[in-house]
Amino acid sequence: MGYKIKYTYPDGEVEVEDDIYATEQDAEWAAEDGVNGFATGVEILEDRGESYIEGSLEYEIIEE
Repeated sequence: MGYKIKYTYPDGEVEVEDDIYATEQDAEWAAEDGVNGFATGVEILEDRGESYIEGSLEYEIIEE
């Protein structure tokens, strides 16, 4: 038994990671890293004048 991360992108696309985390806290930390990485990537694209999906990445921790 473990925990997975389910991401929901601003355009409605849903992605469930293959990685399985031993604890819910480990999954939370990994998800927060993913959300921060997504936000940083959007900022970089905007700084370069490229458009990207408006909104933020949402996540949910699911038990396997």
